[in-house]
Amino acid sequence: MRAIQIIPEAWQERIDMIARGAAERIIVIGPTDVGKSSFIRALAARRDFALLDLDPGQKMVGPPGTVSRGRIEPVSGGTICNRFVFVGSTSGIVISRIALAAEQLAGAGPIVVNTSGFVSGPGARLQTASIAAVNPDLVIAIGIDAVPMPKAGRTNLLLLPRSPLARRKSPAERRRIRQEALDRHLGSARVALAREALRFNPAPPLPFTIADRPLCALADSEGEDMAIGVLHAAGPERIVVQCAAPPRPVVTVRLGSIWLSPSGGAWRLRDRLTPAAG
Repeated sequence: MRAIQIIPEAWQERIDMIARGAAERIIVIGPTDVGKSSFIRALAARRDFALLDLDPGQKMVGPPGTVSRGRIEPVSGGTICNRFVFVGSTSGIVISRIALAAEQLAGAGPIVVNTSGFVSGPGARLQTASIAAVNPDLVIAIGIDAVPMPKAGRTNLLLLPRSPLARRKSPAERRRIRQEALDRHLGSARVALAREALRFNPAPPLPFTIADRPLCALADSEGEDMAIGVLHAAGPERIVVQCAAPPRPVVTVRLGSIWLSPSGGAWRLRDRLTPAAG
């Protein structure tokens, strides 16, 4: 069982107030390592919120390189991913893709939204686009004073201090979190797919390097992403993908800028691609 979440005293009354309130769509923004995830978990423990995760790198729910929707289990604190949209990057720089995916997945009903810690420079545009896409009742800004709010809307704003309990994560720890999210969702089976029935978006970068392979998403006839996978080969007649078995026939293979390399029988996320020899 997951350890009980410890919440700073400055947050307790606010969390109780929000849980009892009328806000149905809540988005939490702020820099990295200020306590956003802890705040969201504490809020979800008090009210049955769906979780929309707009951070493609440090995931609360879903695989890396995606915008995802799911739930936080009230007892264990674990997460369940119900849907995701592949944005093809673990960086918040893909602003338009994240905003479009947010619109697709926001849906109805009580929802709390996690966002990237990318808040300055282009990150301010990302947060503005995220708020506009979700159209929340309430924006909770943690550890940030200047909030890039959309010009139109009915959104209320609540400013909270950074949690004194929040711990700074090292780059190595952030890589580990991304890797663990990949491992949970990748699967191990290899699936052969008939090439003539598939569309690539975009066309695969060929030839592959000897070792590195691109991460991809497999989508159905309606364009809904069903699984992530490793593209092993793409020939004239078929492709081979390592993935969890998709629940419906695959029509589109989506590629982004995320590459993997083999490591100890598994696949490791790479920060950059090793150039092909020759």
